[in-house]
Amino acid sequence: MRKLGILRFGNIDNDLILFITNELGKIFSNVFNKVEVLKKIEKIPPIAFNQQRNQYKAPLIMEVIRSNALNSGYDKILGIVNVDLYVPNLNFIFGQAEFSESGKDTRACIISITRLMPSFYKNIELNKDLVKLLYLRTLKEALHEIGHTLGLRHCNSFNCVMRFSNCLEDTDEKPAYFCKKCAKKIGIFI
Repeated sequence: MRKLGILRFGNIDNDLILFITNELGKIFSNVFNKVEVLKKIEKIPPIAFNQQRNQYKAPLIMEVIRSNALNSGYDKILGIVNVDLYVPNLNFIFGQAEFSESGKDTRACIISITRLMPSFYKNIELNKDLVKLLYLRTLKEALHEIGHTLGLRHCNSFNCVMRFSNCLEDTDEKPAYFCKKCAKKIGIFI
């Protein structure tokens, strides 16, 4: 039985987690027998915080996610954080994933909802429409990073969630689904 786990770091909105879990369960129904939220809520390792950048180094959090996958029987785990992430040589990232062409031995991926929130860019309160936008952005980034763990590279198709997002507008423009070529590669029937 193949299982995908969702691992929360800190306080992540339960409705968002429920939405993501349900959507991933539907989309990946041919890939994973079970998509579920881990009961455990992880803490971000203090060593991941870079005081100069006021950001968290994603690879150090990925180690925690991978360890959870190896010790809990999940094939893949998506970690969700509400802190600003980076990797060396990039100003920020929306997410990161372990990658291999075969998708084997790749267990961990992470997304941050911080820069996906409309309130990150403007001092505004979330209304129903903005919450919906946050959920859709989060789903897109989750699909993208899980796609990498399944062996997908970035896709050049404008109509694919695997298209690279250099900025939030790129995320908003791309769809919340895989193109036919990418879907076929990972065994999703569209």
